[in-house]
Amino acid sequence: MAQQQSKKRKVKCAVALTLFLVTLLLWTIRFIYVQSVPAILTAVVSGRAAGGALSAPTTSKAQEAGLNMLVDIAKANVPGLPLAYGVTEKYLKENPNTIYAFLKGIAEGVARTKSDPAAAKRAIGKFTQTDDPKEIDETYEFYAPYWVTSLALRPEQFQTWFSYLDDKEYPLAKKAEPKAFYDNSFVENVEKSGFFQKIGQAGHTIIIPLPYDKRQRNRLTL
Repeated sequence: MAQQQSKKRKVKCAVALTLFLVTLLLWTIRFIYVQSVPAILTAVVSGRAAGGALSAPTTSKAQEAGLNMLVDIAKANVPGLPLAYGVTEKYLKENPNTIYAFLKGIAEGVARTKSDPAAAKRAIGKFTQTDDPKEIDETYEFYAPYWVTSLALRPEQFQTWFSYLDDKEYPLAKKAEPKAFYDNSFVENVEKSGFFQKIGQAGHTIIIPLPYDKRQRNRLTL
């Protein structure tokens, strides 16, 4: 028993020390602003920055430049919204058919991306403006494991975003109710219609949060 308690104290001390060192490190880091992901890579390679957050296809160029990945945020399983679409509540009420069509279109696109890698890679090449097969292949493989498979938005994804907000500007952010900022009803109705089963993507995810507007800002600042 004494040995177990000693081990627990050592673990607690190690955790506390790790948190202290991380906090100390953050206090000593100076952040700089650049306008794009390729610009982040340029800043690191040129020595202007010690590190930065990159995404494919820039990650391939980073490896070619001799840089090493420190952490894969996706593998760390940090919930969040790398991409989301927002509209006003007024638009939702007045244009439900457009919302449903949009959801179905995105779902079909992702289903095609998974079932037809060649077509997906052609799209990647077009929108990243590259014809390098190796770069395109690596970009596809980079994102393929992380395509979400749940249609509804999860509260913890918004909670992560709230945690990034400045306490002084948004004093109620930490207490905000995530469900007040998104609407899963359209997604649920499409699910019930059997559309996702029809295209072979049962449970596929698309995120349609409610818009960020003045009322939502007030929810955080009042």
